[in-house]
Amino acid sequence: MEIALKKLKKLMVVGMVIETSNESTTDIPNFWSSFFSNSSIDLIKNRVNQKLIAVYFDYQGDNTKPFKVLIGAEVSKVEGLSSNMLKLEIPAQSYRHRNLREGKFPDKIIDAWKDV
Repeated sequence: MEIALKKLKKLMVVGMVIETSNESTTDIPNFWSSFFSNSSIDLIKNRVNQKLIAVYFDYQGDNTKPFKVLIGAEVSKVEGLSSNMLKLEIPAQSYRHRNLREGKFPDKIIDAWKDV
């Protein structure tokens, strides 16, 4: 798995969100499956490209506490946001970037988290 420090511009991301915790081993895989099976990406208007973005945020404490997961895409502007979607503005800064193009889903996501 390729890991690099990348400076990213400010992003506006729109997507679907769940709240979960590390106690659940099924919430996140089920969320990804639901996102794909419902073609949720097609509901996101004004996408700037075809890339998916996953954001883990709103941690309520350490690794035992709840947090939120957004699966979505970068957008050029927000309009017609449905009630089950959320807009996040991600500030410009340097991030550890993992290229997850290779490998089988969901194993590649699990392997990436083991590295974190």
